Parts: sequence; C-alpha cells; structure tokens
Amino acid sequence: SSLPYFGPTVLSCGLKLYVENADDEPDCGELIVDGCGKSPVNACELGASVADAGLPFGKITVRDTGRLTMTGGVLARTLGDFEAAGCAVTAAVPSGLEILPRREAVAKVSGSIAVGAFVCTNGAGTVEFAKGMVVTVATNGLLNLNGQVDRGLRLKSSEDGQPWYLTVCTGSTIVAKCLDVSDSDASEGVEIATRRSVGKRARNVNWKFPPAGLMLFIK
Repeated sequence: SSLPYFGPTVLSCGLKLYVENADDEPDCGELIVDGCGKSPVNACELGASVADAGLPFGKITVRDTGRLTMTGGVLARTLGDFEAAGCAVTAAVPSGLEILPRREAVAKVSGSIAVGAFVCTNGAGTVEFAKGMVVTVATNGLLNLNGQVDRGLRLKSSEDGQPWYLTVCTGSTIVAKCLDVSDSDASEGVEIATRRSVGKRARNVNWKFPPAGLMLFIK
C-alpha cells in the first residue's frame, strides 16, 4: 500500500503497480495500477506515508479491476490523462484527485470517481470527461474548478451533447470560476454557482452562470 518502487511491482493481492522511472523527466512519468483481472483486489493506497505523494504524474491509469484510493489529505495529481474506465477511485475528505491540464492541452478523465476533493486547475487547458461518467464529491468535501482570467479552463464531454455527471454533496466548499463548461449534469447534488464563467446555453444542468453579455475572460 505504498509506492517505494520504480518499474513493475507485483503485490500480494495480485495487483501490479508501475511507477514512473527514475530517469523520467519531472512530471512526465506514469502511475499504472493494474488489477490483472483479479477480484477482489486490494486498493492501491496513495497516502501521506508515500514519499513525494503530492507531486504530479504525467498520467495516471487504473485498469483491469484495479483500485486506487487516496488517504491522509493527499491529492493524486496528474498533468495529463486520468484513465480508470470500469475501475473504482475513492478518497475520503479531505483527500482526492487533482487534474492539472497543461496549457492548450486536453486531459481525458474516465472511471468511477468518488472523492473528498475534486480539483481542476491550470487555466487555458481542457478537461474532457468520458460521456456518462460520474464524479462524486463527498459531504463536506471540496470542489475546486479554477481557470485563469486570461484564459478559461474548459470542462467538456467526450461527445458533444452527451452528458457527464458531477454530484456535489451537501456541505461542500465550491470554487468555480473562469470556466467554459458544457454537457455537465449536476442535478443529483447541490447547485454549482460560477463566477466569470460561460455555459448557460451549453446543456448544463444545475449550474448557475453569470448574466450573458458580461465580460468574463479572454478566450
């Protein structure tokens, strides 16, 4: 349940863990949690006892029945894709997941994500959510979606017109500003009120945007 290794490591549960190589450039390595098709599989825990746990990966992949959980206030952070289709990603408050798309780049997100904190920052990038996927922020958790005034952070579906779902439970702190949002259905949770953002006519449900015509950010 820790990440002290470089290269492939087979844990007792049959879970394979691959961590970025020691000679990778900073922020370019990939974390792969591979369940090898086994069931049940113990979760790979990214916690405070893991050295450099808060540093971002270039990409995070959870696959083939793999499970990833964050503890101890740690955010799993990636500058690129977060791929976890068909796999469980969990974290209790205040731990969670942070997507930091590089400027002018697209970070693709998939999987079943239920976390205490969900953060998307680094303006001028795009976060593309797999159509139909659900992101859930726990009760008293944190949703931080934060672009930049000079260029908004874009949140979109992998297929135009097909929703991705965002459920923010009661008591959560919400920061949502400098965004360009489309195809997001937040109807199962509390309303998401935004500042300096656009998306009023972009098929969003249970989002609140500033009045049309207001100068928000420079695209």
